Parts: sequence; C-alpha cells; structure tokens
Amino acid sequence: MEFSNDRNPHPGLAQRARLQTMSETTRLRYLRLAENTFFQFSSDEGLESRNLSERLRALPEWLSRSKFRWSKAQFRFVRAAFATWLNTLTDLEAIPTREAVLRMPQTGCKRRRRTHVKHLRSDDKAALEKHLKHQRGWKHRAWLMLNATDFTGVRPIEWADATYDPARRILTVNNAKHSNGRGGTGVRTMHLDTDEVHFAVMDHLVEARARMAEGCSWTDYQQQCSRTITKAARRIWWRRKRRPCLYSARHQFAADNKRAKRSLEQIAALMGHGSPNTARAFYGRTSAGYKPPATSLISEPSPRPTGEPTPQERY
Repeated sequence: MEFSNDRNPHPGLAQRARLQTMSETTRLRYLRLAENTFFQFSSDEGLESRNLSERLRALPEWLSRSKFRWSKAQFRFVRAAFATWLNTLTDLEAIPTREAVLRMPQTGCKRRRRTHVKHLRSDDKAALEKHLKHQRGWKHRAWLMLNATDFTGVRPIEWADATYDPARRILTVNNAKHSNGRGGTGVRTMHLDTDEVHFAVMDHLVEARARMAEGCSWTDYQQQCSRTITKAARRIWWRRKRRPCLYSARHQFAADNKRAKRSLEQIAALMGHGSPNTARAFYGRTSAGYKPPATSLISEPSPRPTGEPTPQERY
C-alpha cells in the first residue's frame, strides 16, 4: 500500500524520510506500536492533561533518553513506527517531530548479546546433519531447509513463493526486501550448478509444499524449522555461548561467495540486497568460507555505486 506525505512540504528532509511503500499489515503494526508507545511516554512524563502539540514537542527528547530500553533493531522499529504515525497527524508539530525522530541515531541503545554465529562451518553442518537428517517430522524438514539455504542463500521467508524449474535447474526467488530501493529488482533468478544443490532444493521444496497442502501456513512452517534447528544446536553445543541457527546458513552462503572472490555486485544480486556493501559489512567473513559456490546468476548485475547500506538493508 502506498501513502503520501502531502502534509509535509519538505519530503526530502532526510534520506530515511523518503516516501514509503508498505503492506497494510505492516502499516497497522506501526500505528499500533506508535500509539502504545506514545501513551507510555505521556504517562511517564505526566503529560496526559497536556495538548497534543506540547506532547509532540517533548517526544524526541524522551525517545533519546529512553533508547536504553531497546536494542538497535527494536529502536529502528520504534522509529519507523513513529514516522508512520506522525505522518497521519494534522498537528503542525508533527512535521518537526517526525524530522527529529527520523534523524535520531541508534547510539545509546541496549546492547543485546548475540546468541548465533554468522557462519555454518563444515563440522557444525555435519553435526546438525547427523542430529536431524535421518529423523522424521520436523527434524527432517528443518535439515532440508537448512541445507537448501546453505547452498542458495535464500532468506527463510523467501522460500514461501520460490519456484524451481528442475529441467533447466533455474530457481526464481521474489526478493523479500525490495521496497523503497532496498533490494534492487523484485526478483532474482539463479542457476543451480551441481547435482547436490539441485537435489537439496528439490527435496526441500517438495516437502514444504506437501506440508502446506495439508494446511500448514508458511509462517508456521518456517518458525517450526527455525525452532527445531535452534533446539538441536543447543543440545549439541550446550557449552557454547553462540551456536548456529537457520540464518547462519545465509551468512555461510555470503562467506563462500566472498572466498570465491565474486564481486560485491554479484553477491548483492545473489542475496537480494540493494547495496553491494551490505554483505561486506554485515554478513559472514571471507575466512569462514570453505566450499565453492554452486549457484550462478542468470544475468550479471550492472555495476552501481557502493554507498553505505541503510539500516533496512542489513538483513
């Protein structure tokens, strides 16, 4: 759904204040979060009896003081929610308040201890395979999803609409984060170069589609697979502070492509990123790569400026 910023005479005040395109579900989530947080702010500051303009003027300062409550990811979500909510208000104070909120840095947020690793090394993958592959039910499904993601780098949510042509070995993926210029084009198309990858993707998609045909939603399927992998990793490496998870496979895909010396533009196109620097800055390190990539782009990406990735492009 598109909504405009007609009441704001300066729509380009900040790079992040660009016009947004989002689903109605996301918009409603933002509005609900912003309204609840604004009520909490009014209560904390004792401003319930003040008019809306006075409360809006005090909001940025309260947000700045309250950042310790949220991790960086949570604060980005709160900031986006307030930007969406303020865009719906007619009060004159909404415009400068929205500018101040959008320009607010993430410094000072709560540090969240990371419990997952940004790689899926061969010995770790072998241990998970031993624990999951030859089991029944969700353990087997979780292994199939992990294995396919390790070879292709597809986001877990993107498997829901992914299509595969086994005759030509072409995997077509709808980019999950292509709105607002984050993911380049809306679709990426990859060729699976080896039999191992071909059968990994086939087995995963056949099992997933069969389960969905029985009435299981993709959200439930993905979450159950993710929980199963996390539980297995906790059982295998119970002494470790950081363990592999489902998303570690996507990090490993980036690391393998870095080690193969593919260009940042190629890696961005394979992973559905809008900025070539996203994988360089936020994904698995080159030193973690250990296997040659087994996927290739159908059409090579054209070179583009390598600007810094925005917060929305980091995952």
